[in-house]
Amino acid sequence: MVHRYERKFVFIYKNANELETMIKLLHGNFSEIYSERFINNIYFDKIGYPYFYDNVNGIANRIKTRIRWYGNFFSKTNKYFFEIKKKEGLLVIKDSKQLNNLELNPMTNLKEILKIGLGSNYKTHFSNYNNLTPKLVNRYKRKYFLSKNKNFRITIDSNQKIGSPKIPISLETLHTNTFKTIVELKYDLKWDRQASQIINGLSERINKNSKYIDGVDYLIKNFKA
Repeated sequence: MVHRYERKFVFIYKNANELETMIKLLHGNFSEIYSERFINNIYFDKIGYPYFYDNVNGIANRIKTRIRWYGNFFSKTNKYFFEIKKKEGLLVIKDSKQLNNLELNPMTNLKEILKIGLGSNYKTHFSNYNNLTPKLVNRYKRKYFLSKNKNFRITIDSNQKIGSPKIPISLETLHTNTFKTIVELKYDLKWDRQASQIINGLSERINKNSKYIDGVDYLIKNFKA
């Protein structure tokens, strides 16, 4: 289980390459790690969208649930993870469990995907989340950067694609959001004081932003989700 701070900065009409240049000039001597890759998610909520409205209404303690995987959207080699992400004020707590015996294809019934992936753990380890239903599919490109002292990590998320979790799942029908790019600064609780030196170097203020909220809001307005 991960406990950390995540500070988000929203940049409008700035692409990832522009922001990469800015990040490499920040205090902390950041350099790129890993290769840029796609992040894929299926977000879940309950009847009435309580997780969605807790976030919209600014509830301090709130939850986000999703299945996440990396790289190609459809691949037999994908590894899928069910994540429960809790936010308590500024603190983020994330619990993750790998889903076994799961293979996603365009005709996969996403309403049954948690039962398939969690198997016998469905009613035990995640018993409080057994009435979740899929609400959103999204994917975006992510770049990763690490400070020289390895205490701080920054990610850039761009080219977000948004879609409904309806069969058949098709990347061609996903709506693309290119005007907003998200920068996140992530670090352990003990480095909070030092983080201010990095935050001061970013040209935007800390913002509240949720890709789940952006996606569901788009679906509700355009497709009556």
